[in-house]
Amino acid sequence: CKVSINRNAYISPKFHKIMIKDSTKLEQNKNLYVILANASGEEEDYKDVARINKYLLQSNVPIENIYSLHGKRGNMTDLFKYVTKNNLERTVNDLSKKITKKDKLLFYLTGHGVRKNEQSYISCWNGNLSVEDFEKVMQKLPEMDFAVFLFTQCFSEPFAKKMGKGNKIGISNANGESRGIINVGPEFSQYIFPKILNKKVTIQKAFDIAVKKENCLLNKVSYWLSKSFGEVPPLDTPQLCWQDVSPSELCLIE
Repeated sequence: CKVSINRNAYISPKFHKIMIKDSTKLEQNKNLYVILANASGEEEDYKDVARINKYLLQSNVPIENIYSLHGKRGNMTDLFKYVTKNNLERTVNDLSKKITKKDKLLFYLTGHGVRKNEQSYISCWNGNLSVEDFEKVMQKLPEMDFAVFLFTQCFSEPFAKKMGKGNKIGISNANGESRGIINVGPEFSQYIFPKILNKKVTIQKAFDIAVKKENCLLNKVSYWLSKSFGEVPPLDTPQLCWQDVSPSELCLIE
């Protein structure tokens, strides 16, 4: 598994605009399917998923191709919307009836990650989900062109490495030892998503741009971190993992 490592910085979330043409004149991107998963149910992560959903619609991805497990607090009427192993399996089973060999998949997860006994987990509504259990669920996906798995929870690297094999690309905003999200919000996704959904922008380019934008603020935030924590904690190192496909040659939107 090849890994591209860069430094990340703690920054305040920023919002971006995507320049698009009149959607009525654009062909729908029917060959892209998306799973948006907010495992924490917290307001910042809910807004993050809602923002990305808006970008997808602006990029002319059909609304019926977007699966959202938002887990918004207070919404106890629809437990199928929470990120759990069973709900992920339910989503994958439904997707399996639609995806063809020519289609692509984008899986995005935000929320909380935990580290126990040197193992990383996704903190779900009804317990922790291990790397192995997550992989088993995703193994049920049918054959497709390629898939991108983007994780922005803490300690997310093991998930990216596990999924970055075959025709799948794994991306994480943190390594296996560092926290990827602090109280200012899911900052890494604020940078990668305006680019990764732009036409003809490769996965590699979107990743590199996101990391570069964060790194340019490293010196500015180091002072704030030292004041807050007494010393600068280990900063995140975003990961881009792949095996049989090249992220420098693949685009989600053609």
